Amino acid sequence: MKKDEIKQKRPFAPGIQWQLMLFIGGITLFTLLLVWGIITYALEPQYNRNIRAKLDSKAAAITALIDQSDAEISSRTYQGLYLNDEFWSGVSQTFRDKKINVDGNCVDFSDSTLRCLKAYESMYPCLLHESTGAFGGEFGYNLDTRIAIQLRQKLFQDGSLYQIVKIGSSMQMCVGRLSADGQYGVIVSASLAQITTAAEVLRAILGPVALILLVLDLLLAILFSRWFTNPIRKLSNGAQEIASGNYDVQIKVERRDEIGRLAEDFNHMAAEVKRSAQLEKDILANVSHDLRTPLTLIKGYAET
Repeated sequence: MKKDEIKQKRPFAPGIQWQLMLFIGGITLFTLLLVWGIITYALEPQYNRNIRAKLDSKAAAITALIDQSDAEISSRTYQGLYLNDEFWSGVSQTFRDKKINVDGNCVDFSDSTLRCLKAYESMYPCLLHESTGAFGGEFGYNLDTRIAIQLRQKLFQDGSLYQIVKIGSSMQMCVGRLSADGQYGVIVSASLAQITTAAEVLRAILGPVALILLVLDLLLAILFSRWFTNPIRKLSNGAQEIASGNYDVQIKVERRDEIGRLAEDFNHMAAEVKRSAQLEKDILANVSHDLRTPLTLIKGYAET
């Protein structure tokens, strides 16, 4: 049967080169989809969990300052609000020394009347107090905005607070705790604009990066598949040579992996096939010679 007829009878199937290209391309697409999923569904929630843990820690440390105070930190009379200057000076010094690092945060202090005692602002802008940078890294007074009062009410009702405030494109996470006696509330908040912007930027650049990676991976797949399938093509050509009757085929072994061992086995097989063919020729020659001699004698006797 001719080689062309054999090829026509073979069912169509993609070669190893195409299989490698499809495999590497598929792995690339899967990786890019995984990265996109992480950016879309996991990055922001994980970031929020980390921010909440930090704000919880800061709120607990600040309320501990209130609980450890021997003197009353504030009182309200018909004459107005009285604040313990010594306590608040100590809190301010603690913030400045970064024993409790509230840089980039807003800290709201209130009592059970839901009114502001003091507020430490180190964030711009602050949705909680609707401030636009009028003071930064210092205490402000009487910041009783609608949002702040609502959050304080929720804090004193539930005993704790976790809420994300969103106005327009700005978001702010607020975490609150009560003092041990339940008379004072502390709300610590931080901006979430950075992670939202970062996620949008990552999603925007993911498309071009995905296209570049896909093209590079396909080019590398072509080069790798050619290098990988070249010895296999040599083995295929050698097998066709043996099938056509040329037993002097030997494949040059250039690798020491499984394909290299296959080439060595092929060479051994070709040598054995050649030896078997030679033995067959020798046997036929001997048999024909042994048969020719008695036939010649019989013919001579017959003629005599």
